[in-house]
Amino acid sequence: MRVSIVCSDTRHPVMPRLKDWSETMTRHGHAVNLVSDLRELADGDILFLVSCSQMVTPATRDRFRATLVLHASDLPKGRGW
Repeated sequence: MRVSIVCSDTRHPVMPRLKDWSETMTRHGHAVNLVSDLRELADGDILFLVSCSQMVTPATRDRFRATLVLHASDLPKGRGW
């Protein structure tokens, strides 16, 4: 499975866990792409957006079979900080 993860802030507290998870998944034969900018994305099966501060267009989402958003507030009304 090809998984891409976007976390805009490289200093975000969740980043070490994302790195660990990425390494574990890679050891299990999955291709994981952990990036901080949407321009670095590779196409794939699943796109995880974790604390992503960039606007993700339908064209970007269409490059994946599924997109999962982890966000601390109710979207779209609770968007932003």
